[in-house]
Amino acid sequence: MRFVGCLSFFALVLAAAAQESNIVQSPALVPKEGVPAVGTNLAPWLNGQPPLLWRSRLGAGFSGMFVMKDRVYTQMQTRSGQYVVCLDLDSGRLLWRTRSNLPWEIGGDFPGPYATPVCKSGKVYYADCYGQAGCLDARNGKTLWSVNLTEKFEGEGPGFGYACSPLVDDEKVILPVGGRGASVVACSTRDGSIVWKSGDDAASYSSTLPIQVQNHRQVVSFLKHALVAQDPLTGQELWRDRWSASGYDQHNTAPVYHEPYLFCSTCCKRGARVLKLGYEKGTAKAELAWANTDFCNDIYSSVIVGGYIYGSGLEQPAVSPSGGTRSQFKCVDLATGRMAWSSAAPGHASVLSSDNKLLLVNESGVLIVIEPSPARYRELARSQVVEGKKPCWTTPTISQGRLLVRNQETLACYQIGAMAAETKSGPQAKDLETKTVAGRILPADFNAQIQDRSWLDEVFAWLDQRHYSAYWIPSPALMARWFGWCVALLGLAAGLAWVMRRIVDPWLAFLVLSIVFGIPGLPVCSVLTDQLVFTWPVACHSCFVLLLTVCNGPIRSGKIMPRVCLALFAAACVGYYFACRQLYLLSGTGFLAGFLPAWPAASWFARMAQERPKPAMMLLSFILSFSLCFWGAALIILWRVGR
Repeated sequence: MRFVGCLSFFALVLAAAAQESNIVQSPALVPKEGVPAVGTNLAPWLNGQPPLLWRSRLGAGFSGMFVMKDRVYTQMQTRSGQYVVCLDLDSGRLLWRTRSNLPWEIGGDFPGPYATPVCKSGKVYYADCYGQAGCLDARNGKTLWSVNLTEKFEGEGPGFGYACSPLVDDEKVILPVGGRGASVVACSTRDGSIVWKSGDDAASYSSTLPIQVQNHRQVVSFLKHALVAQDPLTGQELWRDRWSASGYDQHNTAPVYHEPYLFCSTCCKRGARVLKLGYEKGTAKAELAWANTDFCNDIYSSVIVGGYIYGSGLEQPAVSPSGGTRSQFKCVDLATGRMAWSSAAPGHASVLSSDNKLLLVNESGVLIVIEPSPARYRELARSQVVEGKKPCWTTPTISQGRLLVRNQETLACYQIGAMAAETKSGPQAKDLETKTVAGRILPADFNAQIQDRSWLDEVFAWLDQRHYSAYWIPSPALMARWFGWCVALLGLAAGLAWVMRRIVDPWLAFLVLSIVFGIPGLPVCSVLTDQLVFTWPVACHSCFVLLLTVCNGPIRSGKIMPRVCLALFAAACVGYYFACRQLYLLSGTGFLAGFLPAWPAASWFARMAQERPKPAMMLLSFILSFSLCFWGAALIILWRVGR
């Protein structure tokens, strides 16, 4: 029938659209110009709660925030993928977001992304959990170039995913990679081409640090078993400090430098080391000043103020995924390693230096202000700034008098410096959520604009923990497993229809039961096998055959019935398409392409349904039709994902 060709073409169009590799970006919006720069005088709120400017349910991840003028750049992920996002600093308004890759560790304790994007000269540079580095136009998020460095150089690195933030130095983007001959790599900011590569060490989680030693520039990388310095122009190795390869040796924190001392620390009781850097007869030198196993950083890096190191030292091998990590906040003499004091009062916390004070944000999302003094621990203020069940592991950012802080669920912006004129009269956090402030979008409105989770996400959230990569790139073996479960459901439907043959037409019951079993079969079979089992193709195919059978039946109304059938099937295809997109079962949308190869066998079954030949012949035609539908679509999906 002619309408069958129309509906098959319609399904193919939907399937083609579903297989697009990139999600359409939000339209670029021009933020307000002239956002006033404010100071960082903390005095106005030390006796109370800092004013909340806006709050956003941004998405999962541990990326930090990079502020350039009146824009905030960070990375996050939803179940649809990892994104680089740009927000307006003044209002929290989403300006654009660009998808970089598939999600990482959905439903796990450490969901990506981890790296922090960097903005320079109108471009945003990022790295995702798969080791892909790229460059975006800072105005609208348009991708300018991208390269997967881990794949290109067969990088060996941390098992939890790539976490190094890009270092933009002159016209180069420098990143640890961990490949043979490419331990550290410098890419051109223009097109991502390789400028230099150096070393054979495996990578770690720590980003490369630029330093200056006696007016000589160096870049320092904390790799898996060594701390290595290189010439930023050529990549030539200048010196290395070897760390023992015994035990766990994945470093999560960045080195900290105050000339001539370079401090680095790691977890798992490996402790800290401080190197004294210099040059002797034109040759770079690094001498060990001191080392101990008492000061172990994990997740949070330390800071150096007034010749002393301030940071959280673990009292256990590594951080607790659910929070509550035992640690002591310590003050240690940079030159000698002598501990001035330690306190458990802050809990495990990040630390920043601002306005002659130390700002700490602990795992529970509490902002603590302390005095940077080697004499004693002196707390000046304490305030809850982040709410949520997930630990707050992202180091906050301070810019233009604002504090940006996030956990895996929320990004919040507080005014911690002198208030801008338009916000001085505004109320604090509670009132800001209910009253309109001129020139701002309310936090409640902002949440509605970028809300990523829905009730469907909540219902199907448990699927995230079951081999999430199957959502997007199923393997041939996984496809075969899905096909086996689909055939089993068809067999169950056929058996039950045969039992009911004296009550209802067995073939009509078979088609209806196939649809009924195919839809809930996804969660039921997934729970039984503890992995994703995609059974919706059973329901799609049976719906297709049912409509063909009805249109070939004795009830005819001229041109009305075919058009009604086409409308119903089109609505079903649209519903299936959006259900898959909502649940981010992106490979599932490709099964809409299976109707065309199944058309001949499905039409054969529809004709025989009127003639009623032997049941075995009808069942054979139906299984043939389903097989053509499933594997025809599967081959297209596997071709599109490059398998």
